[in-house]
Amino acid sequence: MLSIKIALQFLWRNFAKTCITLLAVALGFAIFYFILDVSSGLKYMVLHTTAETDGHIRIQTNLPYESFSDPDAIELRDELFSLSNEISDVSFSYRTLITYETFQDNMTFELRGFDFNFGAKISDIVHRINLNPANKIPENMTEQSPSYDGEIAVGFHFMDIRKFLQIGDIITVRNQLDQPFNLKIVAIFVSDQSALSGNVFFTTQETAQLIDGVSIFNFIEVRTHNPVNSHQVTPLLKDYSEANFTNYIINDWQEGNQTITNLLYIEDISVLLIQVMTGLAISFGVGSVIMFQAKQKINQIGILKALGVTDRESQLIFFYQALLITVIGLLLGLIIGVSLGAFFTTNFRRASGLPLVPLQTELINFYSILTISIMLPVNLIASLIPIRFVKNLKIIEVIKHE
Repeated sequence: MLSIKIALQFLWRNFAKTCITLLAVALGFAIFYFILDVSSGLKYMVLHTTAETDGHIRIQTNLPYESFSDPDAIELRDELFSLSNEISDVSFSYRTLITYETFQDNMTFELRGFDFNFGAKISDIVHRINLNPANKIPENMTEQSPSYDGEIAVGFHFMDIRKFLQIGDIITVRNQLDQPFNLKIVAIFVSDQSALSGNVFFTTQETAQLIDGVSIFNFIEVRTHNPVNSHQVTPLLKDYSEANFTNYIINDWQEGNQTITNLLYIEDISVLLIQVMTGLAISFGVGSVIMFQAKQKINQIGILKALGVTDRESQLIFFYQALLITVIGLLLGLIIGVSLGAFFTTNFRRASGLPLVPLQTELINFYSILTISIMLPVNLIASLIPIRFVKNLKIIEVIKHE
């Protein structure tokens, strides 16, 4: 208790220097946190416009299929999951081409039929749909909905070009046999990937099969825990497909995106180096401040030791100073970093309305906890050097110093 009181007195008596130190430390922590948040946001944005626009790995093959309750479908999913722990999701889809005709244009679009429960994370489609509270997930038709044949989710770019359309409108499309079908728009999803947002419609598996009059799926969609590691899973899926499918085509999202993958690796290394240098700079700064305080207070330390203060108690004085500076600096730094993230999220947005870089806007989040977990122990370890100086300081050295 005495050590804490003396530590507070030392800091209070140099109030101006303490405030400057806290500000410098807080800015360092803010930079450390902000770089973590921004780098993660940039990676999320890059992956969301490349890997996340489709299955990370896609196997194109035609197999009989009615629903996810089919025993053959359940067995197939289980076998694929058993190939690698890196596989996080397996879903089936039926994709077909449809033509949408208006007085303005006549274009062909891809219709993707999903099971929105098992395929929720493929193309991140359910998350994209749920971003807009006016949206709803496409559902299968019942006898109570005779006016249209199915429900679809369309992209922001598709709707932006055709401003006469809105949620709730019914459009007429034609399949490859030129048969007409009425589809109701129930959701507008957002993506900066124009091919996805402008040329793809999402519907239920049953609706897509209805349009072509089939009971099959033609794509197996595989998602990995980390998209960058999909190349580790692709050879396993090739071997499985070779053994079990007559005809198949397999695609990995990294094919044709090798430059992006390399840039992600470079970014990870660059951010790690920046974080290490920033962390060392902050920790050495805190250590230097404590060392300066110890040398500045050498007389007081000598007097305290002469009055019976033990080496441990004298060390605790400067340990508590380092702890207070670090904790208060962390709190201020995180507030500054999160406020900066909220400012960027609010004021800098893309044409689609999404933030320029998705950042955390809550004080307690993964990156703030990570910042505390790394910087608190590192700074306290850095304070051991000046604390050791205090421990080794003898009263006779104080007399010599005088």
